[in-house]
Amino acid sequence: MTVNPATTSVPHWSPEPAPDPGGARRIVLAAGQAGDFALGPDGSVPEVVFAAAVTGDRFVLIGNAAQLARARADLLAAGAIPAEITEVLTGAPDLHAAQPRTVYCPHCHTGSTGSVAIGGAVSCAGCGLELVVYHHYSQRLGAFLGYCADAEER
Repeated sequence: MTVNPATTSVPHWSPEPAPDPGGARRIVLAAGQAGDFALGPDGSVPEVVFAAAVTGDRFVLIGNAAQLARARADLLAAGAIPAEITEVLTGAPDLHAAQPRTVYCPHCHTGSTGSVAIGGAVSCAGCGLELVVYHHYSQRLGAFLGYCADAEER
């Protein structure tokens, strides 16, 4: 399945952070121990970050695609706005390459993470269905939509 980057909701992450002219305090959240705070293994933002953050803070996220997606969704759910979030991708920036992705199952409403390409398949951690990874991406959920490949045959 080919995806046209100009018409997709898939984020365009860069391996280089964009300049922020704001001059506000930056909170760096990275996979491992490289930043001010470490992201959880799944990219979750630690609660201590929300306690330390104040209005106008900027967040710099560093990690693979799945970690960036989860951290961004956590920050947006907590009230951050997209202009306050900068993402730096540490994995392969190729849209079609297999890389860690979170896939949302519309059948059981579970997110499953696996190293998979768009158009590839991953097993749902909630219901066990084999999900094909669709190119539709939800920034709110931080996940790609998955669909049951053999739904017509069930």
